[in-house]
Amino acid sequence: MDLIYLAALIDTVGTIKIEYSKLFQDWIVLVWITHPSFPLIQDCQKLGAYIVQLKNKMYRAKWRNAKAYRLLLDLRHHLKLKRDQADICLEYLMQKEQNPDKNLGPIYQLKLRQLKKQGGVYAV
Repeated sequence: MDLIYLAALIDTVGTIKIEYSKLFQDWIVLVWITHPSFPLIQDCQKLGAYIVQLKNKMYRAKWRNAKAYRLLLDLRHHLKLKRDQADICLEYLMQKEQNPDKNLGPIYQLKLRQLKKQGGVYAV
C-alpha cells in the first residue's frame, strides 16, 4: 500500500488517539482506519496492522504503541489534517520511553483534546 494513500485514509476515516487500556493497564497510542473493503484493510497488515472485523460489515486496521510510532513516523510528512495529532502521539511515546515511571498519558490525552477544541482536528 502506498504511504500517501494510507495517510489520506487516516486523515479522512482514521483515528489517532491516546487512551487507557485496562487490558495492558497502561496508556497506549492507537492508530486505526475503518473501511468496508477487506482487501484494503488486509493490505494494512503488510505495514504492521492487526485486523478487527466489526459488527456492521466494516473492518478495522489497528496499530498500537511501537507499531503506531513507526507508522506515524513514516506517514507524518504526508498527513494533512492529523499531523498535529501524530506529533503529539510521537512526542508522548518518546517521553514515555525516556520516563517510564511517569504517568504521562493523561497529560498527552488532554493535549489531543485541546487540539480538537482549537479546531486542529477535522476528523477523529
